[in-house]
Amino acid sequence: YPIMEFYLNQTGRPILFSCSWPAYMQSSDPDYPRIAKYCNIWRNYNDITDSWDSVKLIIKYYGDDKYNFSQVAGPGNFNDPDMIIVGNTGLSYQQWQVQMAMWAIMAAPLLLSNDLREVTPEARALMQNPGVISINQDNLGIMGKRIWQKNSLEGWLRPVTPEGSYAVAVLNLSAGGDAVPVNVSLASLGVKGQDSFNVTEVFSAKLVGKVTVQQNLTFSLDTNSVLLLRYTKI
Repeated sequence: YPIMEFYLNQTGRPILFSCSWPAYMQSSDPDYPRIAKYCNIWRNYNDITDSWDSVKLIIKYYGDDKYNFSQVAGPGNFNDPDMIIVGNTGLSYQQWQVQMAMWAIMAAPLLLSNDLREVTPEARALMQNPGVISINQDNLGIMGKRIWQKNSLEGWLRPVTPEGSYAVAVLNLSAGGDAVPVNVSLASLGVKGQDSFNVTEVFSAKLVGKVTVQQNLTFSLDTNSVLLLRYTKI
């Protein structure tokens, strides 16, 4: 990969160099700082398939962050959890939302693996959701991290612009059952301070309200679904 990077740069053309370097080293300890030096994006886990189990396994791998690969993510250097399968047939609509939300939180490349001639209007609208894309493409380029796990629930946090703002995802990965109430606050995700924020539900673009770091917001979250919020610092 370093040799290929050298010769690609000799062309004088802007090229995004995608590597599978760490994906071939899962049984060892990939040198992620070195990988980030030579590659722009890199695959580091199993290939995605059109199934909910596959999406969940990738999310788990990124949440576990075994080799601390989140720390090398940034502008020009991104972890690649593989393609977007929204618009195919293996997932429900809510599971499509989970993938879009989590790939945005993880600062992942949004490469589509579907037939755009055949996708439904709902799938197309989801893939083009401006709030999700805005989080994914945030200029800070910081990869979000899983902060807590409580049974089938997970809380993820990603710093975004403007400075001091955050994207938050709460996942309900339960295999079944009724919707559950979830309480969300930035304090529960490790944020400190006394700042105030305008909170938006990203998929609907609806303003939820104004809160401080300590204030809880309560939502009902279905199984196999995600709550995606943007906390914009006031």
